Amino acid sequence: MKLVLRIAAVLSGAIMAPALAQPAPPVRTTIAAHDLELFVDGVMRDAMASEHIAGAAVAVVTQDRTLLLKGYGQADVARSVPVDPARTLFRIGSLSKTFTWILLMREVERGRVRLDAPVNDYLPPALKLPDDGFRRPVRVIDLMAHSAGFEDIGLGHMLVGDGAKVIPLEDYLARHRPRRVREPAAAPTYSNYGAALAGAIVARISGVDFQTLVEREIFRPLAMRDATFREPYPSRTGLPAPMAPALAARLATGYTWSAGSFQSHGFEYVSRIAPAGSASASAAAIARYMQAQLAGGMLDGASLYGSRAAAAFRAPIPGQAAGRTWAHGYMISPLGNGMTGYGHAGATGFFLSNMVLIPELGIGIFVTTNTDTGRALAARLPELIAQRFGGGAPVYRAGDQGLASRRATYAGTYLTSRRAYSGLEQFVSLLSSSASVRVTPTGYLVTQTGPAIAAWVPDGAPDRFVSAAGDQRMSFRRDASGNVSGYVTANGMSVMERASAVYSPGTMALAAVLVLVVAGGTVIRAILRRRQAPVSTRSQKLSALGGLVAAGLWLASCLCFALWGASAGSRETLVYGFPGPFLTGASLMALNATIIAALSVVALPLVWKGAGWARWRKLRHSVSMLLFLSFGALVGAWGGLSSWA
Repeated sequence: MKLVLRIAAVLSGAIMAPALAQPAPPVRTTIAAHDLELFVDGVMRDAMASEHIAGAAVAVVTQDRTLLLKGYGQADVARSVPVDPARTLFRIGSLSKTFTWILLMREVERGRVRLDAPVNDYLPPALKLPDDGFRRPVRVIDLMAHSAGFEDIGLGHMLVGDGAKVIPLEDYLARHRPRRVREPAAAPTYSNYGAALAGAIVARISGVDFQTLVEREIFRPLAMRDATFREPYPSRTGLPAPMAPALAARLATGYTWSAGSFQSHGFEYVSRIAPAGSASASAAAIARYMQAQLAGGMLDGASLYGSRAAAAFRAPIPGQAAGRTWAHGYMISPLGNGMTGYGHAGATGFFLSNMVLIPELGIGIFVTTNTDTGRALAARLPELIAQRFGGGAPVYRAGDQGLASRRATYAGTYLTSRRAYSGLEQFVSLLSSSASVRVTPTGYLVTQTGPAIAAWVPDGAPDRFVSAAGDQRMSFRRDASGNVSGYVTANGMSVMERASAVYSPGTMALAAVLVLVVAGGTVIRAILRRRQAPVSTRSQKLSALGGLVAAGLWLASCLCFALWGASAGSRETLVYGFPGPFLTGASLMALNATIIAALSVVALPLVWKGAGWARWRKLRHSVSMLLFLSFGALVGAWGGLSSWA
């Protein structure tokens, strides 16, 4: 009986074990360092000039040597400090999560964590996740697959621009827990909270703070001297020790490109969710990190992790939808010509980074920039290197004429599952998280999210598509009635859910225009009637006053929202200061306008009963009040009336 229980425990703690193979023997690359440097220099020179990037660093390594380690541009423009790849520290954002997943897999290998166990088994009472009405508990493996089912919140509290506002990890996780909005493993939705929760688990098991744990288990054994999860906030009791001054002095400055010049920005503190994104590192430090991973977790006699973790970081978690899947926390990226990349991208407000390990070439690639315009470069450089030195060629696929006849099946507006589902953050999320899908007459399915446009063609299986110019894949989902309900994004970050008319940004925009026109007309007519002294009953006078107040409130609310929108381009306003006085004021005025409109609608029978107004005026007033109330209901459904949330 004991033997049966032991076997069951082993199997339950390694739910991915049947799918895991031993890591393939390391590949000896044939890439010549000189050729690589010439190629990367050309790509970097062109991108930094055309995309206005202040500084960058690149590292390309094999498991036992460095092919390229080079800095480009300025770490500090004002002081003309060049980027030194061995000394300049860049913020690496969510690439930090790979350290968290490694620490978690180390605990799995030690037998102190089971991947299929509920996360609540490892959390203190203050951090335990409520069921929120869902049957299945969130498991550890769900955190690694970004499929725990959390809504995505963070505006106004996740990141701060003032080091004095940093609070301990567990305090933040308890204070700002997102709601669960879907069953675990139902859909991928990238979650910083989930990764931070994983970091809290390993820190609690080890009995030290997360920053100390990473140093003890990873940075020191690998001699990554220029890497840290600490940040330069004021030293304070209850917080991990801040970043060493010697490292802080070598931090690159973050920039935006605006009005023809680089604008510098202050430090962005991520320590509240440190395991999800607070790391800073030099390119040289990440080079050693990549070498250890290419060698199956070993470097210079130090063991980063064992064979089980090495296999896990190359094995997709079972049950994921078509598209880019997760290899136990690592992004899986098809690079063309049969090559696959494993790694993670990372972003803060001003730093963009990417780490990609390519087993087929036996190399690891790291690129990082200190300007908000660097996202495209960070994403494409590893692909360009893979195509140039992997023997691949660009792929271009023709459209499918049969798809053109099915355009209504897929065309429409979609909303990302990576959004807030309540309060003012929901309102902002719905305005900014939409994507459109259309089918061209030539048989291409085109998705557009913001400025990003991609073309797709059918991939054989029903509802599955492959990039028209690459190996990225995505798939559509259908509901119980067989109708398309959404699609899984190619990057595995979220599911795009088909928007109903209520939650369509187009509906909101149209309704807002109608309300502005009617409210403006109501105010103008009220001003003109002051000279006419029209005959009205008491009920009609009160209702007219209510309509005028509601109209004025809607106009003022829209004005406040416009002022908030004009200032939301500032990170200080959108990320650190959310919701701010303008958005809060807009919400309060909208709430009051809706209440007054509701009371006016209730009083409509008395308005119609009175003899003072002409029939056309009664009709116009009724339509106006019903429109004001309907718009309030729409804004409320979007979370826009929740000024207190």
